[in-house]
Amino acid sequence: MGGLFGGGGGTITNETQMIKGLRIQSSTFGAPQSLVFGTTRVSGNLIDYMDFTAIAHTTTQTSGGKGGGGVTSSNTSYTYTVAAAIGLCAGPVSGIGRVFSDKDVKSLGELNLSQFTGSLAQAPWSYMLSTHPERALNYPYLCYVAGVIDLGENGSIPNWSFEVYGMNIFPGRLDANCYDVITTLLTDATIGANFPSAYIGDNSLYNAYCIANGLFISPAYSDLRQADDIINEVMKCSNSQPVVSQGKLYFKPYGTQAITGNGATYTPSLRPIYIIGDDDYIYKEGEDPVKLLRDDTVD
Repeated sequence: MGGLFGGGGGTITNETQMIKGLRIQSSTFGAPQSLVFGTTRVSGNLIDYMDFTAIAHTTTQTSGGKGGGGVTSSNTSYTYTVAAAIGLCAGPVSGIGRVFSDKDVKSLGELNLSQFTGSLAQAPWSYMLSTHPERALNYPYLCYVAGVIDLGENGSIPNWSFEVYGMNIFPGRLDANCYDVITTLLTDATIGANFPSAYIGDNSLYNAYCIANGLFISPAYSDLRQADDIINEVMKCSNSQPVVSQGKLYFKPYGTQAITGNGATYTPSLRPIYIIGDDDYIYKEGEDPVKLLRDDTVD
């Protein structure tokens, strides 16, 4: 009753419930590393985190009352940080550009993130090396970002996607030459099919066709697929066909017109390699060398 008649004040305390641990949205064990060619956006996969920290923010406000009494309000809320590493794709890559979060576009520096481009001998993250050396891995051939991340009030890592400057970027472009993509997928001993180079023929004509026509692509292969499926897909995109001749693999463009562009010239060979006549078929005397079979209309 004293508070009502000027006998004294009181205190009201409000406190937001503190989150006890990191809310993980995406961390998949055993997920394949994405292969990024050219420049494209990829989502990350949480590969490690430590030191989830809650930071208290307390504000007080006193309202005066009659007779000298007053009420003090105390409000406490929390924000959170975590030291985390987010895997992006197989390396080595050229680098990482912008970071996208919904409609916001940030840089790595604005988000306190360091980039690791996925070289074989890349150094471990310095923060983990100094605070948790037993977890300081260098993750060879993995491109990833790491940092002490401000999580705000929700305690979970934002749904970021990253602009990755991947493999085989063509000089002066952001994309990769179709020829370089196929060659890497076939012959690279680390991320490719380890196809013997001795069984690949001279494909300089296909290379010139792709460059002259500006056939550049930026794919990100994130699912397990057969190499021949990807190669046939790239062949279709570049108006060409894989051909095996005399024990070697060739890529033959369908283009029949000469073209110059991007510092390369494509000159197709229009001379027939074979001219097939009636004498080249095996058939019975008195019969046509080629027969046309037509399905019945009811079928």
